[in-house]
Amino acid sequence: MPNPELAAHIRELLLENPHVGEVLQVRSVEVDDRVTLVGVRVSVLNLPQVLDLPPVLAQLRALVREAAPHAEAIFVEPDVTERHNVHVSTESIVIRSVD
Repeated sequence: MPNPELAAHIRELLLENPHVGEVLQVRSVEVDDRVTLVGVRVSVLNLPQVLDLPPVLAQLRALVREAAPHAEAIFVEPDVTERHNVHVSTESIVIRSVD
């Protein structure tokens, strides 16, 4: 059964992180009124390189652990939604003829 209070608390904690643009999904599994699994999907922003992602995921896992300290498993799925609009000139794509 979903726990809306836990989901709201996790969402609130994750949105405090500067690398989280949006919390897309929060799911938890409870057995005998005890949270056993938490999964979140977040849009990740402000990462210049992919190598910067693992420490951010560790930070996000720690935030979820703060909200659900007894969870046996925590999964964080990053969704990289930031677009990098790079201007590409016509000359770099089109080869002009010498007519």
